[in-house]
Amino acid sequence: MNATFHRVVASLILVVGVISMLCGQIPDWFATHKDARYPSEQYIIGVGSGTGDNAADAAKKAAQLDLVSQIRVQVQAQVKNVSESYQFNKNEQLYSEFRSTVRTAVSDEITGMEVAETVTDNSTGIVYALVVLQREKYCAAIQTELDAGWKQVNDRRTAGLEFAGQGKLTSAIQNLLEARKGIAPLLPKQT
Repeated sequence: MNATFHRVVASLILVVGVISMLCGQIPDWFATHKDARYPSEQYIIGVGSGTGDNAADAAKKAAQLDLVSQIRVQVQAQVKNVSESYQFNKNEQLYSEFRSTVRTAVSDEITGMEVAETVTDNSTGIVYALVVLQREKYCAAIQTELDAGWKQVNDRRTAGLEFAGQGKLTSAIQNLLEARKGIAPLLPKQT
């Protein structure tokens, strides 16, 4: 009886070990979309999985797309409020330029994403990837772009007004139109 008891206990330990090994291969952050190392106040995280010959690359790309989609949702949620505040004299053309630019701006490459971790489930061959983006660094990069862009718009506007004061209307109009064109790409980033 003692030998049978030991065999049952050994079998149970083996089964529990195999089950925990299989379950342990899928990282918690993949299921929960959260990781204590990267608090949501400081980071945006993306998760993804991949299979096949290039499983690691596929997982990283899926995680990056997941992160970008979160930013896209956040920007599109803000579009209506911001676009209304940027309408000039009910100018619908500027409004439509802003809306279309928002759609493309969030598709641009987001710099600063880092692959924080990859985990391979040896039993299935699935690779899981965790990508992080530090909010503060991302915002600082956008702020730098915005500062340069608004400076360029203001320089064009100032030049246009100076040309108008000198009676050079063609140059004034050209500079003011260039200033106006420069505003539309800045608005989604401002959002």
